[in-house]
This record gives sequence, C-alpha cells and structure tokens, in this order.
Amino acid sequence: MAKSESRIGTAITGLTVAILLAFVVVPEIKKWQARRALDQAMKEFEASSAAALDHSNRNQPAKSRRTRDATDAREQASRPRAGERCIGGSVVLVRIKDGVPSYQQVLEQGRPVRCEGNSRQ
Repeated sequence: MAKSESRIGTAITGLTVAILLAFVVVPEIKKWQARRALDQAMKEFEASSAAALDHSNRNQPAKSRRTRDATDAREQASRPRAGERCIGGSVVLVRIKDGVPSYQQVLEQGRPVRCEGNSRQ
C-alpha cells in the first residue's frame, strides 16, 4: 500500500510543479523578456535621439545664419531704392534733370508698389 501512496504523492507533486511552472514561472519569464526588449528599444531610441540632437546642434549656427540672412534680405527689399520716395502710399521714382524734378510711379507686374512711411509693402 505504501507504493501506491507514494505514486499518488509523486503524481500530485509533479502536477503541482507543472501548474506552478505554467501559471507562475512562464509568465514571469515572458514579462522579463518583454522588459528586456523594451529596455533595449529605449536605449536605441535614446541613442538615435541623441545623434539627431547632436546633428541639429552642429547645424544650428548655419541655420541661424540662414534665418538672419533671410531677415536681412526681407528688410533690404522693403527699403526704398535710390531715388525712390513714398508719396501718397505709392512708391515714386524721383529724377532731377537740369534742376527740374520728374516723378514716375513704380510698377511691379503692372500694379503700383505700395509703401508706408519709409518702407515698401
């Protein structure tokens, strides 16, 4: 009778171990693998972000110079050119010949160039 009881005990122990493995150990292993994969992905993302930021910082002086150049070009384009004045909201070219001024309205694409104060619009 002792042999059958030990077989039943062994079977119960084996079944308990199998249940523990299936419901406790295997899910923990899967969680560990997922955490490790997530950590690896985060490291790769941080490395690529750092590389992109470094690249952006290296190009920052050139980018700010281009922005400054574009701003300067817009300001230069808004200033009246030599011999031009703003009269009545329109840019007028003033020419003086033999001490007598002549005025000619400045046109771009057939339309008068507008101005205000000392800047073209």
